[in-house]
Amino acid sequence: FSTYVHKDSCSGKLQTTFIEPLASTLRVPIYPCIQMPPTCSQEPGGCSKYDILSTDYLLMASAEDVDRRSDMGEKYFFDLGSTYYDAGLGGASDSFKWFKETYEARGVVFDHVYAWEPKNLPGYWSHVPDDMYLKLHFYNMFATADLGAMSNPLTHVLKRCKKEDFVVVKVDIDNNELEEKLISQIKSNPMLVELIDELYWEHHVSGSPLQSNWGMQSKSVKMSHSYNSFLQMRKLGLFVHSWI
Repeated sequence: FSTYVHKDSCSGKLQTTFIEPLASTLRVPIYPCIQMPPTCSQEPGGCSKYDILSTDYLLMASAEDVDRRSDMGEKYFFDLGSTYYDAGLGGASDSFKWFKETYEARGVVFDHVYAWEPKNLPGYWSHVPDDMYLKLHFYNMFATADLGAMSNPLTHVLKRCKKEDFVVVKVDIDNNELEEKLISQIKSNPMLVELIDELYWEHHVSGSPLQSNWGMQSKSVKMSHSYNSFLQMRKLGLFVHSWI
């Protein structure tokens, strides 16, 4: 595993946090050797880890990790490319519902959720459970990378969040040019680097097993560029994951 080493500002002690390594095609590490054995249903976690869209390998923050950083703030999730609450393009596995339930299983409960999705989504709110109505803010519009604009989700991060908050951002807009601009803004802005605790990004690149699903937008960007970008962000201290 890869690790981050932090110094506790009060005690001065060094603390280590683990994160999944950057491996294979920035997907489930056992790809392209995925062979689903007939007995996989009997294994811990069942057969899902053999799926190219598996998220079983991700090491996400727990309540202990959050409290170690600060137990005084609120918890925010910014979902850039959200589709329905309980179903993304890949089904339930890439929906906000998956994030909510996975983080809650690790003791982290979000106080505020801001979601952007330009597609017409009939009956959107009928998919949202009662406990999320006061927490979820849904922008049915295109996100932009215009600096300082309220249409830019990163403007909301800067205006709404404080250093003591726990902030998660997911970037999966399916528009490489826009995503690259937003990622570049994060990397170049020390305040965003400090505010964002976890970042998820699906980078559309050539060489990915899902390249055929993304069309021409992925052909000009190589896997090596993706590796370099993720590594650069991790060296900045960003707890960044390659998303599905």
